[in-house]
Amino acid sequence: MSSLTEVVSPMQFKSSLVALAATLSFGAAHALDVVNVGAFTLSYDETSDLGHVAGWYSAAGWQGFEWTVPAAVQTSLVGGGATQTVFTLPSFTLSANAGWQLTGDIGGFIGNLVYNLVGAGASVSAEVEGNLSVDGGPALAVGGLLTQTSTAGVPGVFEVGYLSGSQTANVGAFTTLSFTGGLLKLNASGGSFAAITAQPQNLMKIDVAVAEVPEPASMALMLAGLGALGSVYRRRTQR
Repeated sequence: MSSLTEVVSPMQFKSSLVALAATLSFGAAHALDVVNVGAFTLSYDETSDLGHVAGWYSAAGWQGFEWTVPAAVQTSLVGGGATQTVFTLPSFTLSANAGWQLTGDIGGFIGNLVYNLVGAGASVSAEVEGNLSVDGGPALAVGGLLTQTSTAGVPGVFEVGYLSGSQTANVGAFTTLSFTGGLLKLNASGGSFAAITAQPQNLMKIDVAVAEVPEPASMALMLAGLGALGSVYRRRTQR
């Protein structure tokens, strides 16, 4: 995933938020927020377990947006057995704004979710699933297991680390892109204790490659300039 900069503060984001469709719905139950991100308009489900968009950001050729993963996103298990806790991820649609082209590259990231293990056989895992549709085409399943990274511990005694995942894909130039049915599944099993906990700095991020489309008048002026240069070149070569 590309490194992006120019993160907008929450106060700047809130002052720029365009809540045009708070009463619209994904089906009957899901309220939408609509935000003009610059190159595209984002409409998303504000009732998922991640709530409202936390901010957006940009870099040369890229724009993106992110949710914080709240502390309520967690699971824990004491004394063995197995458990799974499921959280909903925001459904969202991107629509290119006039004068902009979404050029095909899209990236996603979620993490870093902290985990703790105590005792022999303790384990955790996390997985993301959902469906992606481009320009109204068929919904294709996306997602997979997050990567588990150990940062400290003694095997079979205790372990701490984090879970995270990222994906990038070139879906071709598109006008609209929709993600639906997103779930985050946290799994814990075995040992004396196993847990996954989110921290306020944990994020779900989406990055999109964008390109500005020249206005017709600008294109005509550029072509006229190229034509004039060609005429000058021909006159010089004919002398």
